[in-house]
Amino acid sequence: MTKTSLLSVLLMLATAGAQEYSGPKCLGMYCLNRTLSDHTVFNKLGQHPSSAPNLFCYSAPATGTFLFFKTLGTEPHTVADVLVSSFPNCTHMKMHATSANISNWKTSEGIGVGSSEADVLKAYGKPTSMTRVRATKSQDAKAKVMTLEAVCRFVIRGFQKGDKTPKIGDHDLFYRSGNTDDPSAAEFGIHDGKVTWIFLSQNE
Repeated sequence: MTKTSLLSVLLMLATAGAQEYSGPKCLGMYCLNRTLSDHTVFNKLGQHPSSAPNLFCYSAPATGTFLFFKTLGTEPHTVADVLVSSFPNCTHMKMHATSANISNWKTSEGIGVGSSEADVLKAYGKPTSMTRVRATKSQDAKAKVMTLEAVCRFVIRGFQKGDKTPKIGDHDLFYRSGNTDDPSAAEFGIHDGKVTWIFLSQNE
């Protein structure tokens, strides 16, 4: 067998053995398997000037839920990822108050902010990884731990050192494909057994 043939076989075996994405395919009107334009979201939630490139932030005072979405850098009118949370997820920037019910932005399996961790695991199975959230860095180098500030920098766009940290979660459940050609990813923040944020992306 030539080196080229052997390499092809190894690549085929690696792809076949890669973990398939088992997370949600949709979150509200955003789905990984179809294109969603920013104009469609604007029609639903209301349009407002962006205070950061390709980033749009909303709050729903009636339900105490929040949402941001980003568009692709190469396709500025195509939604790339969405995050829904029970706490403000944009700081130091414009957040548009919407009368739309953001709490209705759930996955196709009915998982939304406030759902139980048990429901997430039942719907999607074992996550690709789970990371603990702690106030300070773990002393155990092998433990999958992130500091609260580091998590806030990911979940809360515009977050700066010294900002007040909300109860965003004590750990997360992260789902992604083992296939490098599949950028699908989802993350659930969990606090006291309940979902506090959901992130869905086709741009990871």
